[in-house]
Amino acid sequence: MMDRENKDQAYLLGRLTAIVSKIEDKPLLFAADVNVNPLQKMSFSLVEALKKTDSPLYGELQEVVAALGVDYQLPSSLIAADAGRMWVGYYHQKSEMSVYEERVRIGKRIAELRKEKGLSVRALAELAGVSSQNITKIENGKYNVSIDILSKITNALNCKLDIVNKIAR
Repeated sequence: MMDRENKDQAYLLGRLTAIVSKIEDKPLLFAADVNVNPLQKMSFSLVEALKKTDSPLYGELQEVVAALGVDYQLPSSLIAADAGRMWVGYYHQKSEMSVYEERVRIGKRIAELRKEKGLSVRALAELAGVSSQNITKIENGKYNVSIDILSKITNALNCKLDIVNKIAR
């Protein structure tokens, strides 16, 4: 998920903020705390987040920490321009995480439908004309699947693709 082109420290701090807030499962409260007092809460929260090795975002977190080259002591303040870049990084990462979560959701739904039909991964792959490796990657949310391939899979499952409104929670 990480934007490999942008290694700017402030931008990466924003990405780090988004990842930690998601791991801590308090995205709005966490972002508000960091917005009021930038980075003061982050050092403690970063250490806590790094303990959660079972999080699907753990690898991403380690990658950003490595790119920053921090020893878990983050800067206590940023100049205005850096603060702006931090928030750009934050919102960019939040957007990427949303896309990833949707990919995982769709993959899980395909796996459910496949199992309901009593199909193995290999059988679905043959019916859809897609490799079994791709079916596995799609079901695990590890593959950015095209609409064409998704259509082949849903046709093989005797389903159709549709776009629906999100349910208000």
